[in-house]
Amino acid sequence: MRKQALLFTVLLGYANVSLAHGNVHERIHQLDHEIAHHPKDVTRLIKRGQLLLDEGHADDALDDFVKARKLAPKRIEVLYHLARAQLLLNQQNAALESAGKFLRQVTNDAARVRGHVLTGDILSASGKPFDAGEAYLRAISVSQELEPDHVLYAANAFHTAGNTDKAIAVLNDGIARLGPLHALNERALTLEMEQKQYDSALRRVDQMLATRQRVPFLLYEKGKILKAQARTDESRQTFTAALKEIDGLPESRRHTHVFENLRSSVLAEMN
Repeated sequence: MRKQALLFTVLLGYANVSLAHGNVHERIHQLDHEIAHHPKDVTRLIKRGQLLLDEGHADDALDDFVKARKLAPKRIEVLYHLARAQLLLNQQNAALESAGKFLRQVTNDAARVRGHVLTGDILSASGKPFDAGEAYLRAISVSQELEPDHVLYAANAFHTAGNTDKAIAVLNDGIARLGPLHALNERALTLEMEQKQYDSALRRVDQMLATRQRVPFLLYEKGKILKAQARTDESRQTFTAALKEIDGLPESRRHTHVFENLRSSVLAEMN
């Protein structure tokens, strides 16, 4: 079991993690030489395919994965990489089939998560955002250590599908599991504002303010919520508090592009 877990850790790494140290092109050339002498070495084929895929050479990577699949049909991790290559080549149907085969055979929970996330990516690229959201939810359901990005993927997919209430529910479930992460709360706040769920948005922004992070920005958001509720005096007081927070920053931060833009936005709302 430990050997299998290590196998998936090594071979199912995210696409942006290089499998070789040093210059990638040199490693690919080295593998070219090695594979020329050992054409049936599946591990080398997989490694070269991953490096080629990371470098954007999806066609060549696909060739390596197809060869590896023929040589070692029981190496199910090849299916995962094959699906990645097919996705990058806009072969969505083939990618979905490869990802499905991978998920039907895999027994490692961490690999299942990646398989479901990849399936969600394929469905998103296929113009099926609701199905993609469900795939991301399946990844979330089997995750022992939930990734915030997976929650965002699911929420964004449901939002794209027009089911914003479900997107907010997914974000709230993620917050319940992971704690009040600002990335999740800020996305939920944006969606609540979009849906004009001002009472929920106001409760959320007050909870976020309690953490004392990003206070000027949150006061600006709170001011907009109060303004949308026609609570004019309270919104002006909140915008004034946002300006005070900005003015209290060190000069080096206060005059950055970000905070100068924020000040302009606050003043625009007040006027």
